[in-house]
Amino acid sequence: MNTKMGTWYRVADLSPKHEELQKRSDAIEAYLAEDVEPEDILHLVRAFFDSSFSSEYIERFINFFVDKDNAFDLRNSVEISVLAGITLHEIAENYTADLSSIVFLAVASASFPSKISIVPDIQSEILELFDEIRIESRENLFKQSENKIIQISTEKIVELLCSDDGADWNAEIAELLADYINTANTSFNSLLGKVAEYEKYTEIYSDDSQVLWWLVGKWSNDFQRPFSEFEEYEASFYAGKELADIVQFLPGLYTAKAVLVQILSNCKTTKSKYSLSEIVNDVNLNWKEKTLHNYDPSSLLNIAPILLALLFSTQFEENDQWISGFKKSIDIDPKELIMEAHAFSYQIYIECLLVKAMEEGA
Repeated sequence: MNTKMGTWYRVADLSPKHEELQKRSDAIEAYLAEDVEPEDILHLVRAFFDSSFSSEYIERFINFFVDKDNAFDLRNSVEISVLAGITLHEIAENYTADLSSIVFLAVASASFPSKISIVPDIQSEILELFDEIRIESRENLFKQSENKIIQISTEKIVELLCSDDGADWNAEIAELLADYINTANTSFNSLLGKVAEYEKYTEIYSDDSQVLWWLVGKWSNDFQRPFSEFEEYEASFYAGKELADIVQFLPGLYTAKAVLVQILSNCKTTKSKYSLSEIVNDVNLNWKEKTLHNYDPSSLLNIAPILLALLFSTQFEENDQWISGFKKSIDIDPKELIMEAHAFSYQIYIECLLVKAMEEGA
């Protein structure tokens, strides 16, 4: 059981007994013992940020707690939100890179623009771990690998095969062969580990190299024009999406914010902050359609607000017609959401990476 469980419950004004916490912990363990799918994580994120959210995925999640405790209150949406957050924290901390990347990116995206979950401490710990993982992925490139290849010798086997001293040949050769096979298997597994490490390192080096050339070139890959020809507000979307195009190693770059600030510093500026609606309205229509083809937000349960705004805007001819539908779908007023360009740029970068992570985890 996570030692912080009781504290997290009390933050949400819940006062469970120790026995109840143990049952909740056992239920989370049972849930995670099943095959957790990428879609499950998105539903848990929605439940974590919105206690009124419900779906068949969440009902399946709740059933694990009912199985461990018949007295579990199905109507206590606050506790269900807390449990969703604790489960996400467990996946982020202890599960495979594919699933943890989805947790990191989904929680980061759902936190936009300044959304606070039912238990802020869980949210902040997941985002801190997100930073740590992205930093460590680069730092670990310079650490000595623990996967060592064991040298295999056949000298004793050959010697025994050639001998005629009357020893118990069958017993000795069986023992030597068993030892040889076990050593070979260990070496083979170590070799596979090294190959996986080198593939990861190659991917990271490739990402960093491509990002560096992109920074130096100050060139839009999508438009084949220098960023100096764009207004900062429209380039905010282009730059965030293009950086996501480049990054292949998930959960992405720790330096992404700084990279985007640097790219946007090359653009024309007319003011310091912009509304989401004015950027969405002025972004190139063909670019919108191509971006939505590559990064379809329809399965992201409204966790990707910028991609969702682009999607709504392509469904109406008049600039502001999409706004009412968008506001009904997500609790954000695009006219009132006013931020610096780099904040929007980083958000669309995170959303595009989330789509990538979902596709890789599928």
